[in-house]
Amino acid sequence: MEMFKQVTEIDLILTETPTLDLAQKLKNYTAFPVLESYIFSKLRHEGWLDYLYALKFYDEPQIHDFPERLEYLRTAASSRPYDVFSILQNISEPTSKSIWRLLQVCQELPTDLVQSLRTKITTWVNKCSDPAAYNALETFLGEKILHLEDSHLIEFLRLYLTVKPHFSSFSNDYHTAEPRPMAGHSYIYFLHNQREILNSIQDYPLLLMDVLETCASIRSMRGNENVHYSVYFKTLTARDPIRRSYMDGVLIEELLHVFGLHKENPQKVRTLWEELAKKPAVIFRRLRLHLLTLSNTPLKDLIVQELKDPQNLLDYFVEREYQTLAEKHFSGLSRNEQFTVWDALEHGYFLGHTLKYYQDRKPNWTADDLEKDHEEWLYHQLLKLGPDLPEPWEARRAQLQEVFGPPTSAQEQEVQVEYGVESSLTLQDLREMTVPQVVDLLKGEPPRTTNRMNFRSDRIEALKQRLAEYLKEQPQLVLELMEDFKSIQGEYLFTILWFLREFEGANTSPYLEKVVLLLKRLLEEHAHTGLHANSIGMSCDILENILRKSLVPPVDVLADIGEVLVEVLQQRSLLVDSSIAEYDPHAVLTNTINNNWGKAALALVIWLETTSRNVQDRPERLSINLESAKQFLLHHLSSYRESTVLYAAVGFRLPWLLHMDAVWGEQLKHILFNRDYPSSSEAAWVTYLVWCKVYNDTFRNLSEQYQIYAKVDLAGTTPTIWSKHDSIQKDFAEHLALLLGRGLTSLNAPDGILEAFLSNSSVEALSHLSSFIGRSISNEDDIPEEVLKRFQTFWDQVLAFDWPADVLEERRNAFALQFSWWFSNNKFEEQWSLNQMMKVMPWGKLADAFVWERLISGLQAAPASWMPVLITYLRTQSIFAFQTRELHPILEGLTSTNTSNLQPLIDDLVDALFQLGQIDGFRKYHS
Repeated sequence: MEMFKQVTEIDLILTETPTLDLAQKLKNYTAFPVLESYIFSKLRHEGWLDYLYALKFYDEPQIHDFPERLEYLRTAASSRPYDVFSILQNISEPTSKSIWRLLQVCQELPTDLVQSLRTKITTWVNKCSDPAAYNALETFLGEKILHLEDSHLIEFLRLYLTVKPHFSSFSNDYHTAEPRPMAGHSYIYFLHNQREILNSIQDYPLLLMDVLETCASIRSMRGNENVHYSVYFKTLTARDPIRRSYMDGVLIEELLHVFGLHKENPQKVRTLWEELAKKPAVIFRRLRLHLLTLSNTPLKDLIVQELKDPQNLLDYFVEREYQTLAEKHFSGLSRNEQFTVWDALEHGYFLGHTLKYYQDRKPNWTADDLEKDHEEWLYHQLLKLGPDLPEPWEARRAQLQEVFGPPTSAQEQEVQVEYGVESSLTLQDLREMTVPQVVDLLKGEPPRTTNRMNFRSDRIEALKQRLAEYLKEQPQLVLELMEDFKSIQGEYLFTILWFLREFEGANTSPYLEKVVLLLKRLLEEHAHTGLHANSIGMSCDILENILRKSLVPPVDVLADIGEVLVEVLQQRSLLVDSSIAEYDPHAVLTNTINNNWGKAALALVIWLETTSRNVQDRPERLSINLESAKQFLLHHLSSYRESTVLYAAVGFRLPWLLHMDAVWGEQLKHILFNRDYPSSSEAAWVTYLVWCKVYNDTFRNLSEQYQIYAKVDLAGTTPTIWSKHDSIQKDFAEHLALLLGRGLTSLNAPDGILEAFLSNSSVEALSHLSSFIGRSISNEDDIPEEVLKRFQTFWDQVLAFDWPADVLEERRNAFALQFSWWFSNNKFEEQWSLNQMMKVMPWGKLADAFVWERLISGLQAAPASWMPVLITYLRTQSIFAFQTRELHPILEGLTSTNTSNLQPLIDDLVDALFQLGQIDGFRKYHS
């Protein structure tokens, strides 16, 4: 009620003529931030300015601490501009909170005063990192752009275009410098919307170039400051939404627009070219070439200069623009000018390529290799000059074409200047080949790519991509290719198998039989040469994916799978990879192809066991192989404890393995969780916790391991054997929550697991336990009453848990402040939920969990019960202003009817809203 009374008193003061005494009274109210904000948003009379200034309201320290006071200056700026200007001149270093308000004040000042403040404004903005200042500057410029003098406008534009932009960084990319300036939508909209005015300013193109140079230096490639990442824009003119998300992309687009405006003016084109030539970054060379291409009046001296420039000849980053310029203007040059370009082509190669240059990279290179590369380079350059070449160049090109083959359409139309390459072998070429011809292709040298760099690795990758495209059209070809797998290079075999992994028809018998046969052959090959480890892994992975679809192949195929499974499990060299031992074992298992065999082999063991039970007259060969596979697995686990990846693979399938064979499962468990071997036993335990569902029988089987983890590892009283990283503890908490709901454990259970967890877990894991219970209940429709009772009982027990005094508040609150998840799901008994909310809200900030929505719906149904909870929520928690809109229809309804018994509660609610600054909209509901 106190807040409502104070607001009423303030309103009375504001209706009177300003005096020093009244200003002093207002000052007394400013001890409350909400009231201060209210006062300065309501001040209108210009006479208040003198008294507020006299009371030092607008000294710089005061503005730093109370930026809301600037709102009145914005109001007074139109009637007393010079007094406001005088105040602004005395502000040297505003805070982030005040800078955008200062710009709003400047927006209301006359243009001549704004121009006098330009140095001050520049200083303010450059010292601020608040995005709100950036937006205010944009609005300010939009309002003043028609009124500022060109020289002053350029200053403000430079400030706007270079003010600390948003940045993103990619620290794992070696090439990308950090940070990378991002362009927001408003940035793009401003430049486009104001184009007509901006392009009328003489120095605007130079400003764009200067700012682009700044961006280019920020986004330069490490090790070469002049190579800007715009080299990966395929063409400068392409409308690329990703490119336009960066400032440099937007600036390039604006410059191209400027070029288009002046393409009919050769003198302006020359002036722009000269300015671009002053900047060394590659992007400006690309822009120069594009500018000359765009010009409708050829500037031949500049065209010849660019076409013979060694930098342009040797730099594949500018190939696209160089080719476009040559195609349009080379034929229009005089004979002498063309010969000047030809001479540069003849000798340009050796300016950047020498035998020593190549021998440093390829020791076996000879002079003949160098000459062949030179001729290929020359051929590539001649292709750029267009189809109509004068003699003798046309003859020279024809001669080189006999050696290097006709240009592909990609060479004729598009020069590659971005990541990725394309094979010169087309999809149509593959369609026209016979199967033997495809096999010959896959065992020989890969075809060339459309990129002149033409590394072998690129050629292989490009052919793999083309092969994958072809197999999608002709999946039956896989069966024939797999017959001759020994002739096919491993890289392509891997592609074939990857295709099968995704191919829907792979679960039919012909394909499945081929995969089993291929796996047998690969194992034979691997035993002798060590090759095809990736393909073994992929074959196992394909089998696992097929079997996961519950396909039951013929009995003979079942027996073959069992036989090949035993062979896989005998491959010692596939078991251990010490080079990746420092990484998370399951991550390695999941993401490393040659370790897929481990997961797949276990899947095969489980699948064969469960499937073959339903097979009448199970072949003896299958039974023998299955038993052998299980014994091999136990042997490997006992023998190769350093292979944490293998242990992770077993942990990933543990519930099914334990369920499959009780006696064998006991042996497996004893080996798997032997804590004398920390790394391997941890790999199994952690993978089980993270990746496996919680099964009742599995918990009963592993109850000892759950107890050890909670009482020993989490307690940390002895050296920790199994990881207690927060993420692992959270997974453990999820297991316990599910087991608690099922009644398999409780806080007072003999196993003591939950008690140990409450005492020993991290605060984050304890909080996660509470939130997980609440979220899990929210996701279920029908929850048995006994399950809800278990959780309610557990909640009451946790709040009464006997933690040591020094950690009691921290640990209790970590658990309790997640009650919002329990409360919002509307599953627990209403009055119990309300009582718990009233208890926990004063302890701290609740987790965001749709509490507001639940409060609103409850208030509509039972205002007398829910309004005290809502009032406490408003006084203890934080909300967004827009959320309070939902209260208006409820309060309208309550105050329009005879609800005198609720009016004291409504008054308290309005007072709580006043404390949040929600004054004008709700005062009418107060009595």
